Amino acid sequence: MDKSKVYDDVRSLVQFLEKYKWIWNVKTTELFLTDHIATNMPSEWIMIMKDWKFEDLHNIIDNKLCYPNSLQEFITGCLNNSTSTGLVREWTYTDIIKMKQDIARGMKLKKQHEVSCLASVVEEICKECNCTSLLDIGSGLGYLGDILMKQCGMKVVGVERVTERVQSAFVRRDVPSVTIDINESQKCVDEINEICTSLGSNVCITGLHCCGDLSPTILHMFYKLIDTVSLLILIPCCYHKRASFNPISETINDILRNEGIQFLSIYGFRLASENSFENWLSQSPSDHQQHCNHVCYRSIAEIIINKYVFLSSASSPLCNRLRKARYDNFDNFSEDFIRMIKELIPGYHVIHCVPYFLS
Repeated sequence: MDKSKVYDDVRSLVQFLEKYKWIWNVKTTELFLTDHIATNMPSEWIMIMKDWKFEDLHNIIDNKLCYPNSLQEFITGCLNNSTSTGLVREWTYTDIIKMKQDIARGMKLKKQHEVSCLASVVEEICKECNCTSLLDIGSGLGYLGDILMKQCGMKVVGVERVTERVQSAFVRRDVPSVTIDINESQKCVDEINEICTSLGSNVCITGLHCCGDLSPTILHMFYKLIDTVSLLILIPCCYHKRASFNPISETINDILRNEGIQFLSIYGFRLASENSFENWLSQSPSDHQQHCNHVCYRSIAEIIINKYVFLSSASSPLCNRLRKARYDNFDNFSEDFIRMIKELIPGYHVIHCVPYFLS
């Protein structure tokens, strides 16, 4: 790996993000609620995009030579900074493990899909690395450990913070687990090291939906346990719950200092969890319309909550309670929104709130 090239590639990406931070460093609903776009987007972009349809966005790369120079420059920058640097291995697997019925009990379909997919990846990588033992951090009710033990023949120990979940995982699924609150203290590292040592050599650590600061904590712990643990397979989540926006990477921190850039925010985290361009292209016009409805209706909900319900500090949690399935049309959204307010604020009269706002 050419470290100087990696450094240059990352610096180029950081500079690109800084130049166009007006696109991503903003709350999505503010695109509807403020004049952010009119203030920041180049006027030549607005002129050419104002009549665009979904198919125009789909063909934005093919048609880039027809656009103003500034938009061509942006598209080229996106393409250049999306080019693989060789740091990421595109892992593919041919068959997802079909979960047995007794293992699937109690799991929602989404959870079954997630557990089956991760179990398939874990099994294949562990075979390649000759790992037969696994430590599942944030093991919860033992779903992942159950399938890896019973269908993949691996030796598994779960680590979970909540004692009741540890007990349930053992009683309902026979998955041995221990109660440990994962943190970066030496005491915690020693406890994990002891468990990994008891599992034997070539141990794999894994975690599904390791929330907030748990993911960077596991990464730091893996570095300290490199002599004991052979492999780490980690699926992070809930980036917005991290206590700090600072990157883990010393290289990125060094670049930010040298460039004098301080742009990282919760919106920057979202860049890492966006759908790929290829995935976006695969969506149908109805998928795009559903997403537009979602953002637009949520914006309306935030305005009403902030201006009329006087719960601005709670607006995001309130909006999160709206059911996405109800975003198919405005009538369903209004009905769901009014129901939510009535449930959360008994006696609050909102029956005419939405129509009044729109009048």
